[in-house]
Amino acid sequence: MIGVILALALQVADASPAPPKPPVAAPSNAADAIADIIAQTAADTPPPASRPSPPPPPPPGPTPEEQAKIYESGVRSTFEAREARQGPLDGRWVLADAEGKSLYMFQLADPGPGRGSVEGAWRDLARQGAAGASGFLSSADRSGQDLVLRFEEDAPCVVTLAQGADGRWTGVLRAAAASRPVVMTRP
Repeated sequence: MIGVILALALQVADASPAPPKPPVAAPSNAADAIADIIAQTAADTPPPASRPSPPPPPPPGPTPEEQAKIYESGVRSTFEAREARQGPLDGRWVLADAEGKSLYMFQLADPGPGRGSVEGAWRDLARQGAAGASGFLSSADRSGQDLVLRFEEDAPCVVTLAQGADGRWTGVLRAAAASRPVVMTRP
């Protein structure tokens, strides 16, 4: 009986249709096929968008120490430029008698010849801190190498000076009814 079953199974198997075979393609070169696919894909897709390169980093700035030096240099050059424009009388002066005793101190502001008049303040060095021992000059008249300073202490005071070759100013102090020789120099 086993033989019969086998025979029937074989008949059934011969009666079933065979699976279809794939169509046989013409032989082709595999490298050409890949190149065709790549070419077609490249033609269909746009090139990738180019990204701009980032800007270069900024140069490093000055250090705090360098900034301080730059600032100081600017202040110094501004001061020196201003001082260069000032006249020769600008600054502090001491008026002394013929024996060298300091009488008055003057602080003068001299804008320079042709730029305005000399202005200033005075202080009596013998009466420091006393009321009426300092004040502003009433006038300061410069004419060439001559200078006349006027101020009021207890009485009108007039200092008439002439500039010497050594930079000292020599002349006379007139106060009340008295006059005496004086020299004005930088302290």
